[in-house]
Amino acid sequence: MDLKRSTLILAIRTLALCCFLSSDSLADQLTVYTWFDYFPERFIKQFEKRSGHTIKLVYFYSDLERDTEIFNAQAGYDVIITDAHTLPSFASSDIFLKAETQKIPNLKNLDPRWSNTCSDLGVPFFWGGAGIAYRSSQVIGSIDSWRDLLFPEPALRGRIGMLNESFDLMVPALKLSGASVNTTSLAELKSAYKVLQAQKPHVLSYSSSYEALLLNLGNRSLALAEAYSGKQITYREISGDEDWEFVFPKEGTSIWMDCLSVTKRGAHSALAYEFIDFLLEAKVAAELSEAIWIATPNMAAKELLSADYLNDKSVFPSDAILEKSEVQSTQPIEIQTIRNKILLSLEDN
Repeated sequence: MDLKRSTLILAIRTLALCCFLSSDSLADQLTVYTWFDYFPERFIKQFEKRSGHTIKLVYFYSDLERDTEIFNAQAGYDVIITDAHTLPSFASSDIFLKAETQKIPNLKNLDPRWSNTCSDLGVPFFWGGAGIAYRSSQVIGSIDSWRDLLFPEPALRGRIGMLNESFDLMVPALKLSGASVNTTSLAELKSAYKVLQAQKPHVLSYSSSYEALLLNLGNRSLALAEAYSGKQITYREISGDEDWEFVFPKEGTSIWMDCLSVTKRGAHSALAYEFIDFLLEAKVAAELSEAIWIATPNMAAKELLSADYLNDKSVFPSDAILEKSEVQSTQPIEIQTIRNKILLSLEDN
């Protein structure tokens, strides 16, 4: 990654934050706190034209960054992209409104198996799982197992990326050992930690991998990374390398669900529900899902989706892999604390 590209991306992030902190907010402006690659501009423009209101996107780059901001922010976000396994932890914090389903008629488009995933504090938006992103030109043979990431071939050592999310970081080692991704067993967590410690000398970065892609280290650049499904598209755009691919490992993985949540602090709840209903329209959901190549829980949208998308195993895991996978669950606070300490220990140089 050259200095010019790195400087440009840093400038974009700084500008987004500065704009959000500005006091010159508009009364009819909806503020959405989101992953930076979830809303291509044409979808925002489409809603703005239809509603007569504007949207301001504010970006986060990790779950930890988002959750810290949610608890600390005094400014008003209207809609926040949350996730199903951490939403219950906000239930007693008086931050999110209970979803007013009568204001979201397009909820009927959701697949029933996903409809209650976000509890009553959110609406299902996208789903996927953790897996392995890799540069096909840099690997020898097939990549299909968590073992490929945890015990890399010599040529890939020092070129590995791991997620800096305390839950997902543990997934590769836990699934490879046959343990549950939701385990609360101290023995299983300790065993997984030992595997991650042994892997540490080969890890280039513990991050969202976006940051790792910006590291210009010649032949030590990122080549293999723990990642979320669909992110290979973003990796191609950031790095300029078109050979990024993604695979769900054969041992199974953790399944996540991103949700759309309306805040109590926001000043535009009616507009927020209008925006959510827009996103759940079959045509919009289909086009947006294909634009960012992430699985949609919108059953009505599937009739409009391309065969390439529906048959892509990097979007929809095979039945065999799904059988070995688990939906993320909320962790007891003491177990989450242990997972956080493991992450901090590995990040510590």
